[in-house]
Amino acid sequence: MGVRHPLPLPPPLPPVGRRLAFVLPPATAGAVGCNLFFLLLFGRLVEEEAGPWGLAFVYAVCGVAANVLSLCLLPASTLSAGASGAVFGLFVVALLLRSRWGVRGLVEAAVLGQFVVSRVSDEARSAVAASQTPGGLGGTGVGHVAHLGGALAGVLLLWGLHTLLRAVERTDGPVSGELPSSRR
Repeated sequence: MGVRHPLPLPPPLPPVGRRLAFVLPPATAGAVGCNLFFLLLFGRLVEEEAGPWGLAFVYAVCGVAANVLSLCLLPASTLSAGASGAVFGLFVVALLLRSRWGVRGLVEAAVLGQFVVSRVSDEARSAVAASQTPGGLGGTGVGHVAHLGGALAGVLLLWGLHTLLRAVERTDGPVSGELPSSRR
């Protein structure tokens, strides 16, 4: 009698499915629970600042970027599946969006910042260690490169949006919710 896994492994994905696997749930119940917890916690923080569509946009952009970085840096035989790259992007975006001057903002930035910096630095160390093994995953099945890709995508996304908004403000004046036709 063979050993049964708590969750059956899915069949291999076709080539197109491998490209879209960046937002699929991971294969283990522990990883699913961990991603859902962090999505609830950090997703809520991002949603408070950016709204539901902003949360969906950040999640998708960070997930795609995480998968693209994995596809570029890891061997072709490596399948990058799971939502953790997108969740790492939410870590960084939540920290950057919630950082404000004032007592509450500084406390939030300190608490979130300590968590985010420690997670990202742990992933960087793990990615370096995993790069020394065949397959680039260190035998753990954890996509450290995808985690770093999601975090980097979050930083670049906010930097790009900030730069775009500053350029619009310089040419058109301050951005407001007021339509040009309603000005007097």
